[in-house]
Amino acid sequence: MERICIIQLYSPSKILVMEMDNLENSVTYEPRDTVSLMVISGNLCVMNSSGIITKLENSEKILECSPLLHPITASFHLENRIFIVSTHSISSFLPDSPLDYESYETEKRITKGEIRRFGDTRLMIFDRRSQTCFIWETDKPKRKYRDQLFTTYLNHCTKLLVTHPQKFVILTASEVHFVVFGTDSDNN
Repeated sequence: MERICIIQLYSPSKILVMEMDNLENSVTYEPRDTVSLMVISGNLCVMNSSGIITKLENSEKILECSPLLHPITASFHLENRIFIVSTHSISSFLPDSPLDYESYETEKRITKGEIRRFGDTRLMIFDRRSQTCFIWETDKPKRKYRDQLFTTYLNHCTKLLVTHPQKFVILTASEVHFVVFGTDSDNN
């Protein structure tokens, strides 16, 4: 029987895993240099800034991406591809061929990125240093990376919490903000 979990990264060095049916049954992990969490082939995994993906439960290495993509600031698993954000590019590869990757240079340097699914075929990347959200469109190769798609007029944003096709939730130093923007006919 598959275990249903809630995963919560509550600090850069600690991950709390809890069962949905029994919230008191939890396990805390303290992996080093964690950039992001993902599920690959049913396993909870972590990626570090060197592009090494290991199983969360036993730290077994399952794959490693090309050294040319380092350092990695964020990653996400979407449509059987792993997308990674480095300071100078956004790249993706299949889990069974991590050295055969597609890469696109970014117009601006991304220093501290967070990445979330944004609809069915898009990702949103939030760069804490520049306070900018970027959109990555997996189905439009010529214009995959667009910056300053919208302005939120928020200052001191610290974390991208949740994303939906036309809205997202972002945490600032003092408040949680729900941001909604124009509709997109492609996602209706």
